[in-house]
Amino acid sequence: MESKSDSTFLKILKLKFKGVSVLANLLLSKIRFIDSQFAKRVSQRTRRITYAVIAAIILYSFAPSLIWNISRSQVTFVMEGRDRIADASVEDRYEIYTSEGIFLNQNSLLRLKRNSSTLQGRLKFGATYQCKVQGYHSVWFKKIRNIISCNEVSS
Repeated sequence: MESKSDSTFLKILKLKFKGVSVLANLLLSKIRFIDSQFAKRVSQRTRRITYAVIAAIILYSFAPSLIWNISRSQVTFVMEGRDRIADASVEDRYEIYTSEGIFLNQNSLLRLKRNSSTLQGRLKFGATYQCKVQGYHSVWFKKIRNIISCNEVSS
Protein backbone atom coordinates (compact mmCIF):
# COMPACT_ATOMS: atom_id res chain seq x y z
CA MET A 1 0.00 0.00 0.00
CA GLU A 2 1.38 3.38 -0.98
CA SER A 3 1.56 6.11 1.59
CA LYS A 4 0.60 9.69 0.82
CA SER A 5 4.26 10.78 0.69
CA ASP A 6 5.09 7.97 -1.77
CA SER A 7 2.27 8.96 -4.12
CA THR A 8 3.29 12.63 -3.88
CA PHE A 9 6.89 11.67 -4.64
CA LEU A 10 5.79 9.67 -7.70
CA LYS A 11 3.64 12.55 -8.95
CA ILE A 12 6.58 14.95 -8.62
CA LEU A 13 8.83 12.45 -10.41
CA LYS A 14 6.33 12.13 -13.28
CA LEU A 15 6.07 15.93 -13.60
CA LYS A 16 9.87 16.24 -13.71
CA PHE A 17 10.12 13.61 -16.47
CA LYS A 18 7.32 15.32 -18.41
CA GLY A 19 9.13 18.65 -18.08
CA VAL A 20 12.38 17.09 -19.29
CA SER A 21 10.65 15.59 -22.33
CA VAL A 22 9.05 18.94 -23.21
CA LEU A 23 12.44 20.65 -22.93
CA ALA A 24 14.08 17.93 -25.03
CA ASN A 25 11.46 18.34 -27.79
CA LEU A 26 11.92 22.10 -27.74
CA LEU A 27 15.68 21.70 -27.93
CA LEU A 28 15.41 19.24 -30.83
CA SER A 29 13.15 21.57 -32.79
CA LYS A 30 15.63 24.43 -32.30
CA ILE A 31 18.51 22.17 -33.37
CA ARG A 32 16.60 21.19 -36.55
CA PHE A 33 15.98 24.86 -37.34
CA ILE A 34 19.62 25.80 -36.75
CA ASP A 35 20.73 22.81 -38.84
CA SER A 36 18.55 23.90 -41.76
CA GLN A 37 20.00 27.43 -41.60
CA PHE A 38 23.51 26.07 -41.12
CA ALA A 39 23.16 23.77 -44.16
CA LYS A 40 22.51 26.74 -46.42
CA ARG A 41 25.79 28.42 -45.47
CA VAL A 42 28.47 25.73 -45.09
CA SER A 43 29.62 22.52 -46.75
CA GLN A 44 28.71 19.00 -45.64
CA ARG A 45 32.26 18.36 -44.36
CA THR A 46 32.24 21.47 -42.15
CA ARG A 47 28.87 20.45 -40.71
CA ARG A 48 30.16 16.97 -39.84
CA ILE A 49 33.25 18.37 -38.12
CA THR A 50 31.14 20.86 -36.17
CA TYR A 51 28.72 18.17 -35.03
CA ALA A 52 31.60 15.88 -34.03
CA VAL A 53 33.11 18.64 -31.88
CA ILE A 54 29.74 19.38 -30.25
CA ALA A 55 29.17 15.66 -29.57
CA ALA A 56 32.66 15.33 -28.04
CA ILE A 57 32.01 18.29 -25.72
CA ILE A 58 28.66 16.86 -24.61
CA LEU A 59 30.16 13.39 -24.09
CA TYR A 60 33.07 14.84 -22.10
CA SER A 61 30.60 16.75 -19.92
CA PHE A 62 28.23 13.87 -19.14
CA ALA A 63 30.41 10.72 -19.31
CA PRO A 64 31.89 10.91 -15.76
CA SER A 65 28.45 11.43 -14.24
CA LEU A 66 26.89 8.68 -16.34
CA ILE A 67 29.60 6.17 -15.45
CA TRP A 68 29.30 7.13 -11.78
CA ASN A 69 25.54 6.54 -11.79
CA ILE A 70 25.60 3.14 -13.50
CA SER A 71 28.51 1.57 -11.61
CA ARG A 72 27.44 -0.53 -8.61
CA SER A 73 29.33 -2.82 -6.28
CA GLN A 74 29.06 -4.54 -2.93
CA VAL A 75 31.46 -3.67 -0.10
CA THR A 76 32.01 -5.12 3.37
CA PHE A 77 33.46 -2.76 5.96
CA VAL A 78 33.68 -1.89 9.66
CA MET A 79 32.16 1.49 10.49
CA GLU A 80 34.64 3.75 12.27
CA GLY A 81 32.84 7.10 12.27
CA ARG A 82 30.24 9.31 10.67
CA ASP A 83 29.52 12.97 10.11
CA ARG A 84 26.67 15.12 8.84
CA ILE A 85 27.51 17.50 6.02
CA ALA A 86 25.73 20.81 6.52
CA ASP A 87 24.82 22.13 3.09
CA ALA A 88 21.83 24.35 2.39
CA SER A 89 21.32 23.02 -1.14
CA VAL A 90 21.29 19.30 -0.22
CA GLU A 91 19.42 17.77 2.69
CA ASP A 92 20.20 14.44 4.36
CA ARG A 93 23.83 14.18 3.31
CA TYR A 94 26.28 12.24 5.48
CA GLU A 95 29.85 10.93 5.32
CA ILE A 96 30.67 7.50 6.72
CA TYR A 97 34.27 6.68 7.69
CA THR A 98 35.06 2.99 7.36
CA SER A 99 37.90 0.49 7.14
CA GLU A 100 37.50 0.64 3.34
CA GLY A 101 37.59 4.45 3.05
CA ILE A 102 35.03 7.25 3.04
CA PHE A 103 31.50 6.70 1.74
CA LEU A 104 28.65 9.11 1.17
CA ASN A 105 25.13 8.50 2.41
CA GLN A 106 22.66 10.69 0.57
CA ASN A 107 19.33 10.28 -1.18
CA SER A 108 19.53 9.25 -4.82
CA LEU A 109 16.76 10.03 -7.30
CA LEU A 110 18.20 7.61 -9.85
CA ARG A 111 18.15 4.69 -7.38
CA LEU A 112 14.92 5.90 -5.71
CA LYS A 113 16.72 5.98 -2.37
CA ARG A 114 15.00 8.26 0.13
CA ASN A 115 16.08 6.78 3.47
CA SER A 116 19.53 8.25 4.12
CA SER A 117 18.53 9.59 7.56
CA THR A 118 17.09 6.24 8.61
CA LEU A 119 20.15 4.38 7.34
CA GLN A 120 22.46 6.81 9.14
CA GLY A 121 20.62 6.21 12.41
CA ARG A 122 20.89 2.41 12.05
CA LEU A 123 24.67 2.34 11.58
CA LYS A 124 26.58 1.44 14.77
CA PHE A 125 30.22 2.19 15.54
CA GLY A 126 32.47 -0.87 15.29
CA ALA A 127 29.84 -3.03 13.56
CA THR A 128 30.52 -4.85 10.28
CA TYR A 129 28.23 -4.10 7.33
CA GLN A 130 27.75 -5.40 3.82
CA CYS A 131 26.54 -2.55 1.65
CA LYS A 132 25.54 -1.93 -1.95
CA VAL A 133 27.28 1.20 -3.19
CA GLN A 134 26.93 3.34 -6.29
CA GLY A 135 29.76 5.08 -8.07
CA TYR A 136 33.51 5.14 -7.81
CA HIS A 137 36.01 7.19 -5.85
CA SER A 138 37.62 9.91 -7.95
CA VAL A 139 39.81 12.74 -6.72
CA TRP A 140 39.62 14.55 -10.07
CA PHE A 141 35.83 14.70 -10.20
CA LYS A 142 35.42 14.92 -6.39
CA LYS A 143 33.23 11.84 -6.28
CA ILE A 144 32.73 9.58 -3.27
CA ARG A 145 30.79 6.31 -3.51
CA ASN A 146 27.19 6.57 -2.28
CA ILE A 147 25.73 3.86 -0.04
CA ILE A 148 22.42 2.54 -1.41
CA SER A 149 21.57 -0.09 1.21
CA CYS A 150 23.27 -1.82 4.17
CA ASN A 151 22.87 -5.04 6.12
CA GLU A 152 24.70 -5.77 9.34
CA VAL A 153 26.94 -8.85 9.14
CA SER A 154 26.94 -10.96 12.28
CA SER A 155 30.45 -11.95 13.29
